[in-house]
Amino acid sequence: MDELGLRGAVFLGHSMAGMIGCIASLARPDLFTHLVLVGASPRYINDDGYEGGFGRGEVDAMLGAIETDFTEWAPLFAETVVGVDHPAAVAKFAKQLAMMRPATALRVMRTVLTCDVRDVLPDVKAPCTIVHCTQDAVAPLAVARYMQHRLAGAFVA
Repeated sequence: MDELGLRGAVFLGHSMAGMIGCIASLARPDLFTHLVLVGASPRYINDDGYEGGFGRGEVDAMLGAIETDFTEWAPLFAETVVGVDHPAAVAKFAKQLAMMRPATALRVMRTVLTCDVRDVLPDVKAPCTIVHCTQDAVAPLAVARYMQHRLAGAFVA
């Protein structure tokens, strides 16, 4: 953004990318005028008083499945995330997942599912629009509500 001379950008980030945008806006507030967070979550593991979507055991089992049989895991995960009512989208997502190296997929999923960046939310000053599905298979609507209460200028759509 510096190289291109960009300032005052509207950032759009999905899932963990949304949280990366929040962190970037703290490091460089001059670059962002608004954050649009689509299905974003600061933590995917449930905690005391926090519903992140998965129990620790579920995350461990998912990571184990990736490590044990990535080829079997990818289409099952795609179906879970996209939903059985959208077979073409499931097939497309499963194909994209299958193109990843299993070790890379494991590292990415471990990073995403085990991170906890809830502590950055109160410091985000850029106005935020939170876009979240009512039936997100990875991050429940409670995550959006949690973020709304902790981000100063958040609006949930």
